[in-house]
Amino acid sequence: MLPCPGPTAKGEDMKVETTRFGTLDVDESKVVRFTQPILGFSDCHKYIIVEGPGDGKIWWLQSCDRPELAFIVMDPLQVMPNYEVRLDAGEVEDLELETAEDAYLLTIVVVPEDKSKIRTNLKAPIIYNPKRNLAKQVVLHESDYPVQYFLTGVAEEAPVGTSGARSDA
Repeated sequence: MLPCPGPTAKGEDMKVETTRFGTLDVDESKVVRFTQPILGFSDCHKYIIVEGPGDGKIWWLQSCDRPELAFIVMDPLQVMPNYEVRLDAGEVEDLELETAEDAYLLTIVVVPEDKSKIRTNLKAPIIYNPKRNLAKQVVLHESDYPVQYFLTGVAEEAPVGTSGARSDA
């Protein structure tokens, strides 16, 4: 289960316009700030995490900067229990991580029309520090993890509510 983002102190309420979820009232202290944008989305630095359908295995990463932009994300350990990411000192500093346990790993899921091709990107995970509400996508240049890891077996049970998900990543 992904922890609720943000500090415990309540911030100002803000409205986030989305094309997928309508207008959302969000506590500003819950906004996740990317220290570097997700690849290909240089104009987007602020996101909110919206619970996905079902049993808490997927979430939406909804942009606060672009109403139409929302990524489906998942914990890669669900499909690859030995998945490992090594961060360099600069990345640890960027995300203000105190310990490795403070970091949560997320990967972007692609749900094309052909459900047998649902996949996630293990090569470029998102590292998320919920204590500081900071995140960053990192490219694992030195790893053999694939950009397209097909979620065989998950395809038959495609997550409900994923219509409109990006199918071109």
